[in-house]
Parts: sequence; structure tokens; C-alpha cells
Amino acid sequence: MKILHLVSGNDIGGALTHIVTLLGALSKKHEVKLLCLESGANYRAALECGIDAVSLGQRNRYDLSVIRKITDIARAGNYDLLHCHGARANFVAVKLKKHLRIPIATT
Repeated sequence: MKILHLVSGNDIGGALTHIVTLLGALSKKHEVKLLCLESGANYRAALECGIDAVSLGQRNRYDLSVIRKITDIARAGNYDLLHCHGARANFVAVKLKKHLRIPIATT
């Protein structure tokens, strides 16, 4: 299974630990990629752990230009699932729903 994960990228503490641990474990049996809306702690931690991560360069929380970037990545990679983590990623997922034809899970 190919799983795309979406996070704001700025989370620290428990959220950061959860995402890095989850993706590290999932990557042993599935193909995973982490999309970070911004280059923050999540993005850097994922790279340090060898997780395939991409920073989308969202300028602010209202910048919806990331919708197109995520759609292009999801389609090009032929992903089976988009898993969103956190409020901002969940908001973006609402906008993605009409562009993607894969299930979207939120946490």
C-alpha cells in the first residue's frame, strides 16, 4: 500500500514523535511519503530519520496553492490513501477531497 501523509510541518513534542514513529514503522511494510505544508520540525526530523519527506512551501495557513502540489504528487505517485495529521492538514484535506479519488483519513 502507498500512503501519503500530510502535516503542517511545525508540530513539536508528542505530535512530532507520533508522526516520525508512525511513518518509521509503516515504512517497513508500506511505501510512505510525508508532505509538510512548511519546512519545520516535522520535516527536519523526518529527513533525519530517513523518511521520504517533501516541504510544500506554504506561505501562510491560508495559502491554498498547496492543493495543486499535493494533488500532483498524489496522482503521480499513484497513492492509495492520504492520512492527514492536525487541524491545518485536516482543513487542507477538505479542499483536496474534490481533487483526489482516494480515501482520506484524518487524525
